[in-house]
Amino acid sequence: PTIKMLALAILVMIGTLLVAEAFSVHVPRGYLYFAMAFAFIVEMLNIKAGGRRRRKREANGTGPGHDGGPDT
Repeated sequence: PTIKMLALAILVMIGTLLVAEAFSVHVPRGYLYFAMAFAFIVEMLNIKAGGRRRRKREANGTGPGHDGGPDT
């Protein structure tokens, strides 16, 4: 779901840029490319960290369903 949200945000950003161009407001492409690259890198780091947390939790036996408690 987070990748889909990232893709949607990029599409909205591109749409906003196109509307701005239609009103003769020049926005340098570098800003757009930097924002897209930064968001993608942060998302990949977030996904990688989530996988590590999940594996660590499962190895310690503290994941959901291990102790019979509620899922957190």
